[in-house]
Amino acid sequence: FGLTPRPPSTQSPAMAVAPTGFRPAGNCCDKGSASTSWFKDLPLRVQGALAGSICFLLCGLPWIATAAVAPERFADFPPPGLVGELWSSPRHWCLMIFVSVLFEPITWLIHKHAMHGFLWWVHEDHHADSTYMRRELYKNDFFPLVFAVPSSAAACWVCAGLLARDVASVVLGALLYGLAYLYIHEEIFHRRFGLPFSSAVRAHPYMKRLATAHGVHHSRKDQALDFPSVHSPDIVPQGGLAFGFLYAPPRFEAARVRATQKRGEKETLWSYYGPLFGCYCPCDCDMAACGKAE
Repeated sequence: FGLTPRPPSTQSPAMAVAPTGFRPAGNCCDKGSASTSWFKDLPLRVQGALAGSICFLLCGLPWIATAAVAPERFADFPPPGLVGELWSSPRHWCLMIFVSVLFEPITWLIHKHAMHGFLWWVHEDHHADSTYMRRELYKNDFFPLVFAVPSSAAACWVCAGLLARDVASVVLGALLYGLAYLYIHEEIFHRRFGLPFSSAVRAHPYMKRLATAHGVHHSRKDQALDFPSVHSPDIVPQGGLAFGFLYAPPRFEAARVRATQKRGEKETLWSYYGPLFGCYCPCDCDMAACGKAE
């Protein structure tokens, strides 16, 4: 919360690295809807301190409650041999990597059916701001708590001996994915932190494809079906494309992406991740098929 983003620009940050020139559907937050009125009027440092305190408290509650109920569980902290057992175990590394990879399709499902569904009222300010580079916090910034609080609880109960040590591998796998998401989405796509060397990362062809896909996601005007936007009634959350974060299929390369949009095919979990298993849609593998949409 203490990092300072680059100054806002009129171009969507997701599009800054994408050569396709798409623009998001709306810029409603330019009118002040990026956060609730009482919160956005607070000084920026107060916003950061308040948000950080809330996050710290929520993640610390399982530890406080467990220590209050069973203090003897933390007589030896960390548990003897836990760290050595985890880092020297091939089983731990395999499980951690497996969980990290599995989180990508899981977040696709959450992004499409929850964030663009019944939780659209929280996620909407991320789409409404045409730049998403403002200093103040967004309601959308609190979504990571959905994973952080259960992960903190699981880590606490592993240390307390209430859960198997394999659960620690699951938690670390989730943490690994979360850190990758934080850097790719917040910095590479939306440039909120202004970290060094990010320009070099954005220049990588795969990062360009990811950024193009995310720009398409923000550019769609048919983003919802059942949950109309509070600030922009023409934006609705479930009909868009590119709900993934760390993977984008070949159809989102710059040369193919416009035809991909024109085809208007409904995106499913399998159609999005199928190319990883050799199952391609026409625009993933056949430029001639894409050309038919022109």
